[in-house]
Formats: sequence, structure tokens, C-alpha cells
Amino acid sequence: MAVSKYKTLSDTLLTPSIIFLILMNLIPVFGVFAFHWDVGTLLLLYWLESIVIGLLNIPKMMWAQGLAKAATGHKKAGLFGRLFLCVFFTVHYGMFCFGHYSFLDSFFKTVPPLYDLMRDLLSAQSVLFAALGLLVSHLFSMLRNFFGKGEYLTRSPDTQMFVPYTRVMVMHIVVIIGGMLVMAFGAPVLALLLLVILKTAIDLASHAAEHKLRSMTAVKS
Repeated sequence: MAVSKYKTLSDTLLTPSIIFLILMNLIPVFGVFAFHWDVGTLLLLYWLESIVIGLLNIPKMMWAQGLAKAATGHKKAGLFGRLFLCVFFTVHYGMFCFGHYSFLDSFFKTVPPLYDLMRDLLSAQSVLFAALGLLVSHLFSMLRNFFGKGEYLTRSPDTQMFVPYTRVMVMHIVVIIGGMLVMAFGAPVLALLLLVILKTAIDLASHAAEHKLRSMTAVKS
């Protein structure tokens, strides 16, 4: 019995997705020491991760097969309904990310203006590669969990549409407050590392919450 419990705990805490997530979240640590990233660069990278999360949510919404709530009962969303939800999510989530970027641009002086973002990313290749690493991490998690473990079979498009918001909103609020504290203390390396640890903890909690949502949805169906 003890062995069975140990295996269950290992499978829960040391899944490939979680290990990959932790490894990719260590990339900013390398950036802090090797490229002398400041708090603005870290927050820009986390903003780019929010974009990645939003982009990958669109195919999730398109492939979600769960029953959506409707006035006439539970039914599957059709192609037109999925497309409408994807367009609505793109506009709404895009406005949300734009507002967050505008705040970063006005408060953290090292964040480039939006119209110079792509040029600056191409010149600062370390940040671009770090963002690609986070993309690979989220893509791996999507392929392994959402498709590989059949989350799409029980998750409805309208439920999936709201999944990124909790994670991104919590991450934005906590990380921005952390960034302000880092600036208040002169952005020492230790404070930046604590910011990375804080963000990683948020990611792990969000991953666990989404996994719980999958289990709850499967039981209801």
C-alpha cells in the first residue's frame, strides 16, 4: 500500500509536463546571470508568455468536444459557434494583453514601445529564444495533456475560452507587484531570482488547477 501511494505522489508531482515547465522557467535565471536581464526584461518575457498561452488556446477551443451549456440544455458547439468564440476570445484577450503591455511600457522604462517590440526582440535574441522555449513548454503540455490525455473530449469550447484568464490575471498582478518591489530595492540579483521563483510557483498552481478542472469535467460527463 505504501508503494502505491508513493507512485501516485510521484506521478502527480513529477510528470513530464511539470518537469518541462520547471526547466523552461529556469531560462530567466540564465538570462539574469548571463545577459544581465533587468526587471523590465523579465516582465516583457512573461508578457510574451501570455501571448503564447492565448494563441495556443485558440486550437484548444476549436478541438474541444465537451458539451456546452445552452438555454435548451447541453449540446456540442458547432463550427460557427467555435469560430465565433475564437474571434471573441482573440479580440477580448488581445485587448487585455494590450492594456497590460501599455502599463509595462509606461511604468518600466526598459520595456520597448509596442511599435518597436519586434525590432528589439530580433536584436535581443536571448529574450526571443527564451520566449520560444516557453512556447515549446506550453506546446508540449498541450499535446501531452489536452490532446494526449483526452482533455478535449470533456472540455467544452466556452469553458476552455476562460481557462487562460485566471492564470494570466494572477500572474500579471503578482509579477507586476513583484517587479515594483524589485525596482524599489534597486533590482538586485536575489530579488530577480525571487521573482522568477514566485512566477514558477504560480505556473505550478495554475497547472494543478487546470488538471483538477479536467478531472472534475470528466466526472460530470
